Amino acid sequence: EKENNLIVFINETEDKLQCICASGTQVDFSMKEICSKLLLEIKGKGGGNQTFAQGGGERSVEGKVLLDKALSYVI
Repeated sequence: EKENNLIVFINETEDKLQCICASGTQVDFSMKEICSKLLLEIKGKGGGNQTFAQGGGERSVEGKVLLDKALSYVI
């Protein structure tokens, strides 16, 4: 609902990681671009657009590491 908010969810299972990236319409970052960079880290696949993207892949890193990478792209 907030036009300038951004959120990233990372779901970690025993052998997979999933990410969801979403933003309001006034955020200057592409959620598709951020999610694509994260998916490269985990040999994943996914898709989306400027304001929403999601995907999943191998659990080749810990979920916290993937979340930290996401933060590094927007800070």
